[in-house]
Amino acid sequence: MFNFPLFLDVTDKKVVIAGGGNVALRKARKLTAAAANVIVVAPHIVSPLYEMYKEGTIDWMEGKLDPEHIRDAFL
Repeated sequence: MFNFPLFLDVTDKKVVIAGGGNVALRKARKLTAAAANVIVVAPHIVSPLYEMYKEGTIDWMEGKLDPEHIRDAFL
């Protein structure tokens, strides 16, 4: 798999992650470290993501991704 490097300033910007598994967890950790406002959209999320949600580090929208979820999102 080829990875495309992408460097963006996500500070205080809405970033939506679709899915609640371990890949989403890795993305959420990196994005919150970069000060993004992370919203995870998934029917279920892994325990560490749930802990981040409970702590207020991320937001979680339980359900399937809908076009409305990405409205006004930076990424």
